[in-house]
Amino acid sequence: MKGRASLSITLMIAIFLLQSCATSSISTTEQNVTTQQNTNNNISVTFKDGTKKGYGSLSLVTAILKTPYLLADGKVKIKGKDVLAYTDGKYEAIAQSTFYTQDVSKLATKTLPGFAIKEASGTFNLYSLAYYKNGNTVKKYFLQEGSDGKIELCNAALLGKYDNAFSATKNGKKNSKAINSKTMVALVDRLNNSSSISKK
Repeated sequence: MKGRASLSITLMIAIFLLQSCATSSISTTEQNVTTQQNTNNNISVTFKDGTKKGYGSLSLVTAILKTPYLLADGKVKIKGKDVLAYTDGKYEAIAQSTFYTQDVSKLATKTLPGFAIKEASGTFNLYSLAYYKNGNTVKKYFLQEGSDGKIELCNAALLGKYDNAFSATKNGKKNSKAINSKTMVALVDRLNNSSSISKK
């Protein structure tokens, strides 16, 4: 009898602890919110209907089994399907559907799923899109000349068109490895600071 009572008490304690951990985990996940305060008035959302609205704060909210969304000013819920682009004070993000639909991003680590981050700005803007491929997280890079230029997938031909040094290093290499993020950002930085950029 004592053995059963002891087993029942142990089982009840284990269930209580598991429920506490689960509740704690859920509440922590529910609170997985990245908030940026609007200190320089650059927090805004551009909606698909063409309207643009500024906010005091903008948060990316993620939770298990819930679709990620933006929370503006701590109370306004904004769904990703309604957004064309947004700036949260830390990242500038643009919907990948406006320029690339082959590998759809479902990651929501820094931005809403399906959004690319602007990595560099200037004469040339560089965007990165993170997504899963074969169990790994990979990035694709996109280049845009000017704020209204077409956003194009970065490849050797495109980069060689703008940068002679890059073209020379890639010349004759058919199966060159993908460019890593540091090299890509450095290349775009060089393009943005170069006085000898070849224009279209």
